[in-house]
Amino acid sequence: MSFGANGLKQLTATDSVSSTLTCSQQVMVEPLVHYLMGPPADANVGVPTSVTPRAAGEPCAEASLPSCYARARENKSSRAMQARSQFCWSICAALLLGACSSGGGGSSNPTLDGGTTPADSGTPAPSDGGTPADGGDQFGSGPDPVPDPTGNPTSYNLIDAAQTAGTISEEQALLYKLYVGFADPALPAAYQGDDTGIIEVDGHEQVVAYLDRVGLANVPAATLDSFWPFFVPAYYQGSWWHQLHPAAQLAGGAVPAAANPNCRAWESSCPLLADWKNVAGTHVVVWYLTANEIVDAPRANILLQEFENTIWPKLTTLMGRTPLSDAGTGLVSETDGRLDILLVDLPKNMEGQTATSTLGKCKAVPAHIYLNRNLGYQGMIAQAAHEFMHAIEFSYDVASSCVKDYYTTLEATAVWATNYVYPTNDWEHKYAKSYLGNIALAYDDKGAPPLFRYGAYLLPLFLESRFGSAIVKEIWDKTLVYSGELIAIDSALGGRGSSFSQEWPRFVAANWNRDAIAGNNYLHLDRVADVPGLESDDTFQMPAAGLGSLTNPVSLPHASSAYYRVTFGDAASRSVLVVNGLSFMADALDLTGSGNMMTFTGLEVVQRSGASMQAYLKVNGAWQSAPLDISNAMGFMFCRDDPAGNVEQIVFMYGNAEISTTLPNYPALVPRAKPPGVLVTNIGCRDWTGSLSMTKPLHSGQETLTVSNIVLKNQLPTAAPLPGSDPTTYPLPVGTTNQISLGFGFVYANASGTAVWSYNDTTGSGSSTCTYAGGKTFSIASTTPKYQFSNWTPPGTAAHGVNLLGVLDATLSSQLSYVETCTGSPATTVIAGTQLDVAVLIFDPATRISTTGLSLSGTGAQTTDPLHA
Repeated sequence: MSFGANGLKQLTATDSVSSTLTCSQQVMVEPLVHYLMGPPADANVGVPTSVTPRAAGEPCAEASLPSCYARARENKSSRAMQARSQFCWSICAALLLGACSSGGGGSSNPTLDGGTTPADSGTPAPSDGGTPADGGDQFGSGPDPVPDPTGNPTSYNLIDAAQTAGTISEEQALLYKLYVGFADPALPAAYQGDDTGIIEVDGHEQVVAYLDRVGLANVPAATLDSFWPFFVPAYYQGSWWHQLHPAAQLAGGAVPAAANPNCRAWESSCPLLADWKNVAGTHVVVWYLTANEIVDAPRANILLQEFENTIWPKLTTLMGRTPLSDAGTGLVSETDGRLDILLVDLPKNMEGQTATSTLGKCKAVPAHIYLNRNLGYQGMIAQAAHEFMHAIEFSYDVASSCVKDYYTTLEATAVWATNYVYPTNDWEHKYAKSYLGNIALAYDDKGAPPLFRYGAYLLPLFLESRFGSAIVKEIWDKTLVYSGELIAIDSALGGRGSSFSQEWPRFVAANWNRDAIAGNNYLHLDRVADVPGLESDDTFQMPAAGLGSLTNPVSLPHASSAYYRVTFGDAASRSVLVVNGLSFMADALDLTGSGNMMTFTGLEVVQRSGASMQAYLKVNGAWQSAPLDISNAMGFMFCRDDPAGNVEQIVFMYGNAEISTTLPNYPALVPRAKPPGVLVTNIGCRDWTGSLSMTKPLHSGQETLTVSNIVLKNQLPTAAPLPGSDPTTYPLPVGTTNQISLGFGFVYANASGTAVWSYNDTTGSGSSTCTYAGGKTFSIASTTPKYQFSNWTPPGTAAHGVNLLGVLDATLSSQLSYVETCTGSPATTVIAGTQLDVAVLIFDPATRISTTGLSLSGTGAQTTDPLHA
């Protein structure tokens, strides 16, 4: 390879110094406010002057009521007496609701003839029905205090494992799961797992789904008989509760009579139990145990008011439907068609259950609700909204076999309903981390940790922020048509002019919930402080060779996401190429015979379906306002020597929005060749300065060209790209014949420089000689790109090399001339130009960028003399 010069002096990159600023994140923790029963100290509390006896021979001690209220109000002003105050208010409320009412606080015989009405107990009720203005925070605010699951095998895990091993049958496994839901001591010890943090179980849904699958006629009668009591509401003879409490008595008789726990409500009518009382409203009936009356009667009244005034109207208006009535159905739960809510002791941390009222159907079916009576008021109303949403969901005649087939949506929208009804209650906040901590799992993954689908309420919450609360109804309406929950979501979004594939990357970006995003996303608006986990959190340090990379080995199932963070740990990491190896096939190939370069090949639509890649940048100590979506870009480059390109951190956000089970990316979205990430070199990427000196020997003299004060100016963008510059169309055709590269590195032109050329030679001898003399000083400034450095070149022969394709402009070099003077002849001006110039190729080992990345030097020898061969 020939050179146009035999000497090339050092070029030195102009270095810039940048400072790193750190930003701190402040997290505000909202205290949990414990609600104390009773009106404020300045409230005008009405005390009845007379009461109706509870029953003959049981007059109410009405004189005790004013003193009880007085003591409670007095105690309420003292923090030291808060516990006594709460207890005293409970006593007062119980006296009014139970002992002193003629049916409003629960009758001695729990008939539903004409219904009962809530008593005026003096217990607190939402002044406006719990409208969004108060959000239910009169009952406290803050996340559910239930402990996190331990990760140890749960009872369901042990039961499932035994069924898989063949130790128990599927039907036995289902019965054991029903035992778990109600702490039935019949559950063998071998299947009593660690159910810490399990707030709800779905044994009822699993049983009904099984029976729907195999058919009732194909299940032995004895098996059905073992299932049925768990579908009978607890206040009936023969219910699961009755079987656990065989001493229960019948209601309605003049003389207490023992109830038969083996009454078969699914075959014939079974009477109510005297152990239960209720308060009733227009739409719901709230049941509680007589034995718990002193505590549960006021709680039942609060629940009744919340259901009638807030929960029922808000959710039925939104969803355009009510829970199905059981009136006239002949089902075991049938009373008068109103929705039944029961306050019971549920095991461990379980907060509620919504049980369908028949074994025969698992969709379009009435239901009744159990709430854990041990919940505080805040949790009680939150879980009430949650379970009521389930009752509405079970009313849908969905396209799939059972409502439970919409596995994640079922719980996600029920948790969402808690926030919708009580926006400042925040009981649901605890579950967010169970989703954000497992974002690499598919949204509809049935094998996810127990609270994952509860935390998945973040998706309907996000979609609400985009399209309003009606989007939740629209999603459920689409379940009438589509059997897949993700397809139903996608179809609902289609009605809003969007799609799952469009919204998923936005959801992934908003979920980062850190840095500048944390102050301007849907989670911030709802005061959620949880953040997603990172697949990796790496600091890049430049290797001694001046070239390195960090890759993200992404493998994403459908409807999942992942985050990778890269921090640049030193100033030597100057030139950075972000490589999109997810929606393009990226590889290091030699396309030109000059050495490897990063090469990108277009993928077919199905190969990149669902793929999204976003880059969130911290530049000069400040995070950009939003990530850059590069799903349709091969990548981008920036120069950290440029203050506007001084990227200190990158958060890569990957998503797989594929929802079609037949397409290749549904099981997993993976890179086709090299994974996405960053390729980094230490090569300076702003202006370069230096000088060149070239000498060509002639017959007895020489030609020289010296270029001093050269400034090579970068002709490509060096700043970090800004949000909003996201490409919207895919740029490459499909296939290897359309491979394209971003090149070896940044491209430069002569910004300035002064060239001094001289030509001196003598030929001949004696009386026949000729002399040649000439010289010129001129500027070499030009905007024509001439040089390419290897700023983002992968390992290979081209790494740390340069293409120098001529310092002199062709026009300038052709105008150089010298004067020829020969013996006996007049002087003649010869415009000969010059052949002195630089012609260095990027793979030339004699001319390399130094290992520091800041200088370029080398020498070359010309192999021929073009003028005087």
